[in-house]
Parts: sequence; C-alpha cells; structure tokens
Amino acid sequence: MNEQESPPLSSPFVPEWASSETEAGPQQSGTQPEESRSERSGLLLPFWWDMQKLHSLHLPVRKLSIEQLRWHLSWRVWSNYGAPFKVTPSEVRRDPVKFSVHYERAMAADLRFPLFVIRWDDKWTILDGIHRLLKADILAMTELPVCVVTPELLPEIMVPPPQGAMELIRAFLDGNPSGEESS
Repeated sequence: MNEQESPPLSSPFVPEWASSETEAGPQQSGTQPEESRSERSGLLLPFWWDMQKLHSLHLPVRKLSIEQLRWHLSWRVWSNYGAPFKVTPSEVRRDPVKFSVHYERAMAADLRFPLFVIRWDDKWTILDGIHRLLKADILAMTELPVCVVTPELLPEIMVPPPQGAMELIRAFLDGNPSGEESS
C-alpha cells in the first residue's frame, strides 16, 4: 500500500498500524523479548486520530533531539505478512533485506517533512513519522523537525475507533498481536 492509498485513520499504537504491507518470509519467533502487558500498554494512546486532519493543523516546526524519540525504535510497530506489531524499526535497521518494504519506505522518507509528536506520559510520542525517525537514526542525525500537537488540539484530530480496533488492542495487550486464539 503506498502513502496515497494509506488509510486516513491512525490507531493509538502508531500511524502505520493498519498497513497492509507485507514482507517476504515469515516472522522469526524470538527476534525480540516479549514485553509485559503493562509495557505494551505504555505504547498505547487513548485516542484515534485522522491523518488528514493531523496534517492540516497549522503548527510551527521546531527541532527535537532524536534521543528523545529513540524509544520508538524498539517497539513492534510495523506489520509483517499482514500481521500487525511484528517488526521493530531496529530489526529493520539490522536486516534491511529481510524487511525490505519498511527499509525502502524509511530510506525514501523526506526528512524535510516534520514528524508529528505529542507529549504523553512524560515522553514524546510520534503520531506520524516513525519511518522518518528510522532514516534519521540510520543517517546518524541528532535532531529532526517536529510539529508538536498539544492536548488542546486533540478534539480537532480525534475520530472514533475503526471497526474491529478494540479487539486488536486487547490482542496486542495480551501479547497476541495477530488476534488469533492461543492454543
């Protein structure tokens, strides 16, 4: 799915959660330690947002240290074989051939376009721009342009969760991101 075809809604996980992009080859188990339910819930934001509404906000651009965003690189935010929450940006960096779809998307990302971030639970959380963050990290950059979304702006971008999203959240929190029944 290219960016023009991307769904306009984003989940509380990260904007790319609904991507239908797939990679060649099955996800290898054991590539990253399992997070606890509370650790996984730390990635969640308690709202959904519309990407078009987000991008239409007229926000000033400022610089933010990549170090303050680096925690995103260790979270399973991207899909693999259509299953969400299987791949971390760090895994993509380590094996760009195996995860070529995400690697190519990251390396094609325009770093002049700012990331959209919000300060949530005492950390900067990316609403849009994780592929750009990965590229900047690969290029050893120290800061990126960002637009800061404040809590007061949330009503302008928030939307109801898409159908089936709550089941996906429960599966994610329970450590079963595919949503399949455990045996």
